[in-house]
Amino acid sequence: MAYLQQSLNGVIFVLKGMGIACSILCILLFLFLLACLIETINAYRKEIDVHNM
Repeated sequence: MAYLQQSLNGVIFVLKGMGIACSILCILLFLFLLACLIETINAYRKEIDVHNM
């Protein structure tokens, strides 16, 4: 019975680690996409300013 509990604890530990890793990757991807969006908006604003002159 102790072996089964040890094995289950190992699986839970791995799943927690994977969850943390996925969360970090999702946050990094979100920040990257947000930076791309801001860059695109700024480029669009500059393009509009050039045409309004």
